[in-house]
Amino acid sequence: MKPVDRLPENVRRLLRRIGRIGEDAGVRTYAVGGFVRDLILGVPNLDLDVTVEGDGRRFAEVLARKMGGDVISYDRFGTATLSLGEGPIERMDVVTARRERYPHPGALPEVEPATIREDLFRRDFTINAMAMALNPNRFGQIVDFYGGLRDLRGKIIRVMHDMSFIDDPTRLFRCVRFEARYDFTVEPHTSSLFRRAIDEGMPLRVSRQRIWHEMKLILAEDLPEKPIRRMSEVGLLRFISPDLEVSDETIRLFGGIRGALDL
Repeated sequence: MKPVDRLPENVRRLLRRIGRIGEDAGVRTYAVGGFVRDLILGVPNLDLDVTVEGDGRRFAEVLARKMGGDVISYDRFGTATLSLGEGPIERMDVVTARRERYPHPGALPEVEPATIREDLFRRDFTINAMAMALNPNRFGQIVDFYGGLRDLRGKIIRVMHDMSFIDDPTRLFRCVRFEARYDFTVEPHTSSLFRRAIDEGMPLRVSRQRIWHEMKLILAEDLPEKPIRRMSEVGLLRFISPDLEVSDETIRLFGGIRGALDL
């Protein structure tokens, strides 16, 4: 059985329709990221991101005309959010395949259009750097240039390149979150790069807003105490507050924040 065959029939129909519309528009379309990762793992996840080798915003508008829905475009990164209303997937992000360059550590990237291979290389970890083709002639085919399938099977978290945590220190938080969620192991070289980024204080290079966004994602986990305890073990918790130490009281505090945010 191919991973795509695990999806409900109405979701497969939706993806096939996106692929046919892409074919008619002359662009290659892919489901990417966590949707593909969790599909392979057999974990329910209908948070759909579609990447287009072409103009993602324009393609989102084409989808809206063909399928109905509303589009909100974001010029900086060539992305759009398509709201479909009722259906198996109510909203999706549609993104231009892009390469990224970071002007300095922790900065938001400068982007330009690229191929799907280059787009997947900009991802955080190999397990998130896979795509699934949607165009009719390749529908359901897993695109894996960087060993994501290997690392999923091995339950390993591996960065894409040595500068990953330096370019974007929020990946440190995501590393802990995925490690705890899936009970995966951070491979030795990635672990070494992780420790170096912590020792060099890289989380201080990003805004408090971006760190808080990552913390909200951690708090939204089914068992947030696992990544929070892991953050303490690896020295990441001190970047939330220098005096913060993990304890039952700390866990209760974060639980209260989670409840207040209705996560």
